[in-house]
Amino acid sequence: MENIFSFDVFLINVPIYLAFVLAGYMLAIKPRMEKRSRSLSLSEELYDTKEDLKIEKVEDFEIYLKLAKLFRKSGEFDKSVQIHKKLLEKESISKHLESRIILELGRDYLASGLFDKAEENLLMALKLTDKNSQREKDCLLAISKLYERQVDWVKAVVYRKKLIQIDDSYKNGLALLLCNLASKEYSKKNIGNAKKSYLEALDLDKDCTLAVKELATIFLNEKNYQEVFNILESY
Repeated sequence: MENIFSFDVFLINVPIYLAFVLAGYMLAIKPRMEKRSRSLSLSEELYDTKEDLKIEKVEDFEIYLKLAKLFRKSGEFDKSVQIHKKLLEKESISKHLESRIILELGRDYLASGLFDKAEENLLMALKLTDKNSQREKDCLLAISKLYERQVDWVKAVVYRKKLIQIDDSYKNGLALLLCNLASKEYSKKNIGNAKKSYLEALDLDKDCTLAVKELATIFLNEKNYQEVFNILESY
């Protein structure tokens, strides 16, 4: 019996196979695209950039905050910023709500790459936030990510350390930041500082492969074979 599934037959029918795959993909993503389109269309209807925000009750703030978040996710940063600024202009907003809006405004600027304005607003939000609250954790994480994007490892580490004092589930992330800081110190020939940061990373995460590898390399270059053995044995 002739083998109809030969490689030659497959090659001839590749365009047909690809057409079926593409059709299946488009059918799969179409509902999501339509849903996103409807969401943005509804957003445009709810928000007119030329008009003031219609705030009649506390719940209205929540609606506009979600609307601004939707604009930010879709890359419409100007609209998101505008909504948050208009919300801050409203009289008699609580300190709790004010800190939340300023945090979101900082996130707008962070997402759009305006780091100076992001830093200003995120630090202000942190100052207004209650200690040991979820909002404080959100602020500290956002600030740490800001400095991480700016490749300012020292400041990123400082704020991530403040974060793990509240929630130590972020300690593995801090270990990686310390490795980046150590790498920078090593590139500047500050070998002692590099070792210190790598060891601190291992204290936080004993399974941090990057810290183990780089420390072992440093000690190997120094011909300190006992320390190389100790590092690898403890891993």
